Amino acid sequence: VNRSVRSSQLDYEVPEGWQEGEAGGMREAEFKVGPPDASAEVTVIEAGGDLRSNVARWMGQVADGRPEESEVDEMMASAEEFEVSGRTAQRFVISGDAEKEQESIDATIVKMDNGMSKFIKMKGAAKTVAEQSDSMRTFLESLTF
Repeated sequence: VNRSVRSSQLDYEVPEGWQEGEAGGMREAEFKVGPPDASAEVTVIEAGGDLRSNVARWMGQVADGRPEESEVDEMMASAEEFEVSGRTAQRFVISGDAEKEQESIDATIVKMDNGMSKFIKMKGAAKTVAEQSDSMRTFLESLTF
């Protein structure tokens, strides 16, 4: 059952199967998704930093190393653009190699007026991140702030 929730400045619907975690500190919202043996975590935070350096950092987390500039260029160009809460959002899906037990990251960045950005990020087991792609989109579409 989806229910609408209010957390700090956020309104959203919780997709089916997502378990709300402990928000606090930088985390405006947190969810656990997927089975215990292949779980992923969704977080919503507001932070600074430019888009490219954040994307490069996430690519490095997935691949466990520093990505080539050309790879970062490709990832930047592959972003899906849509609106979240009436603002331009860019979504990046950085897929890890499940056979190497790499995690995947599905991250959406929404620019705010104060020079900060909202980061809505799912990180965890590659299989779960892929399976939860539609739920992530539903969550993003329900999100208002």
